[in-house]
Amino acid sequence: MKPLRTLGRLVGIGPERSAPPPRYQAVADGLVVTDHQAEAWFVLDSANTDLAPEADRDAEHDRAAALSRLVAGYACHLRVVWAPVSADAYAAEAEQLFTAGDGAAWAALRVERLRELALPERHLLLGVKLADRAAGARAQAKAAAASVVGLGNAGAVDRRELARLDAAALRLGRQLEGTPWRARSAAVDLLAWLIARELHRDAPAPGGGAVTGARLAQLTRGRVLPYPDHVRVMDVEGQVAAWTSVLAMTGFPEEMTSPGAGEWLRVLSEISYVPDFDDADDYTASAVWPVSPEASVRFRVLKRRDGLKRVDAARKLAKEQRMSAAQGHAGETSREIEETEETMAELRRAMLRDDVTLVDDHPRLLVTCTASLEDLRAASTR
Repeated sequence: MKPLRTLGRLVGIGPERSAPPPRYQAVADGLVVTDHQAEAWFVLDSANTDLAPEADRDAEHDRAAALSRLVAGYACHLRVVWAPVSADAYAAEAEQLFTAGDGAAWAALRVERLRELALPERHLLLGVKLADRAAGARAQAKAAAASVVGLGNAGAVDRRELARLDAAALRLGRQLEGTPWRARSAAVDLLAWLIARELHRDAPAPGGGAVTGARLAQLTRGRVLPYPDHVRVMDVEGQVAAWTSVLAMTGFPEEMTSPGAGEWLRVLSEISYVPDFDDADDYTASAVWPVSPEASVRFRVLKRRDGLKRVDAARKLAKEQRMSAAQGHAGETSREIEETEETMAELRRAMLRDDVTLVDDHPRLLVTCTASLEDLRAASTR
């Protein structure tokens, strides 16, 4: 049975593929509830440190690290999503901001350029899992039957449970608000837009209040079909609305310079798709379009006790390997084993002395195309 599972994972049909997708049951300000779990969602601010001295940048990084202590032990989800800048919204604000001199003419020119270029706007969001909501066998069977008839969000959240989750999200939000991230609860309109955006649905804005029942069904109707190298988003008519590729980021360099080439979020915003031209004269700027890959990082900040246990286990394993190698015929240990033992010992001292924390992270890059699967694969390899 185990070889079959291994073979299935190689071709992309592991047991995770057969797991039922989460069904949304309620969306409110700063809160998303599914039949699997409840998450609090916050909008984070970013700081521009390009022109700041090195000491100020280091201090800003240290202050930002305070977020790790507040979410220690929580399963978190950091998302960087892009949305087109609304030229109409900018025009409405410009009418109040630019009222002197040639400000109105400059604003009109800027609005025209926004309509031509369709510049993206970045949204930085943090989701924190508040609780698990494991449904019973009867509830799962009822939800599966409802999904067959097109009611994918069947089920309701009790008002008392929704109030309890909302209170927990508000308490966490007050703690995160005082950090340099200046986290604030995500509005229900933004969360509903995110859900409809994932399914490529042009659903109307909820207009405030908790979104449940029929209003939630308008956002979540659709289906996502997984394939070995991509997922297909189907609309309500059963047609392909988009193709999405999920690319795993398997590692980061040991040291990164900020600001500089190490700022991977800036690198993401600059990635563009340039098609292959047979002749340089055939090149046109309109053929080059931004890929706008999105970052999705699931992470968990380990508590100090759990982190120390993991470091001690790695150090103990390296020590046993060193002692076993010393007792062998050669009597020499590998330099890598000795370095691992020394590194784990130094890390343990740093965790006890300098308040260093460990993080389990699973970063992914999401590339989406609405034209064709071939365009998706071309954009994913650029």
